[in-house]
Amino acid sequence: MVETFLNDEIGTETLQIEGYKIERKDRNAINYGGGVIAYIRNSVCHQRRIDLEISSIESLWIEIKFPNTNSILIGIFYRPPSSFQSWIDSAEKEIDKASAENKEIIYS
Repeated sequence: MVETFLNDEIGTETLQIEGYKIERKDRNAINYGGGVIAYIRNSVCHQRRIDLEISSIESLWIEIKFPNTNSILIGIFYRPPSSFQSWIDSAEKEIDKASAENKEIIYS
């Protein structure tokens, strides 16, 4: 989900859905809005890929691991309406970095 409007005052436990793990990235500015969150079923083996994330944009990367096959990378992006070309440049850098791993990539 994107544009979650969450901040560090809202604890992850208040967002919990039974049977799911939460990965979130809140907007790290004083501006209202933004943020991304992912709910991942407990039975799905996954890893948050902070190494693919650039701090200047609201994005979240998750690697889903499957037994006996390749992993996939999922990127979730929120682009504020007021963003500039620099946002696109940063998103492209993240996608390029993820692409270098030769894994299937899904992003939204």
